[in-house]
Amino acid sequence: MDELIYASATELARAIRAKEVSSKEVVDAYLQRIEDVNPKLNAVVQLTADVASAQAREADVALARGHVKGPLHGVPITIKDNIETADVICTGGTKGRASFVPTEDATVVARMRAAGAILLGKTNMPELGLACARAHRCTSGGSSLA
Repeated sequence: MDELIYASATELARAIRAKEVSSKEVVDAYLQRIEDVNPKLNAVVQLTADVASAQAREADVALARGHVKGPLHGVPITIKDNIETADVICTGGTKGRASFVPTEDATVVARMRAAGAILLGKTNMPELGLACARAHRCTSGGSSLA
């Protein structure tokens, strides 16, 4: 598992296309890692495990038929919680948006999906992305400016 969760997206994409590993195996490795460490880190705030698993199986079937969706075919990704993802809660790190579910993907997400990426979930961030409001304040899953 470690070799999968520490591999780059480029390495994973190559290995999936070469059928050295299945997309489902990669997604399962990441989901297991999230299950193992997220209770302490709170890095992933919205998990799309069932959908990601189904999409990984679909990616493997497509690959077996010779169809590659794009350069990220079957590669799992996470997206910051301030970037809209269709049918997945997008809080922007604030309780006021705890039930906001966008109807469409932000452009970056749509492009990642079109390239074959599989969304595992949304990652944590400071409220409304206000990381600059306080020096040396970081959140798990958040980018640090410190």
